Amino acid sequence: MSEQARTAIQHLADKQKAYHSAYREYLEFKRDVQEGRLNPEVLEEEWLKVEEAAGEVADARRDYEDVLTGRVELSPCDSEAKL
Repeated sequence: MSEQARTAIQHLADKQKAYHSAYREYLEFKRDVQEGRLNPEVLEEEWLKVEEAAGEVADARRDYEDVLTGRVELSPCDSEAKL
């Protein structure tokens, strides 16, 4: 496996971890709202974080697919796509 592919896989894994973390936080906030400890408006803010993280996962997945097909190279130092 090339260094580019390893970098893309790590980038994707990092984004997936961030997504799962955001979702877990959302569920904790949801429980707190249901139990009356937090205001329901907090859930909207937390859900936006989950949606943002999901978008980053989708972007990272596309970057990975682009690396595998040779359309894009990823920089090993910053894991950002280079055209």
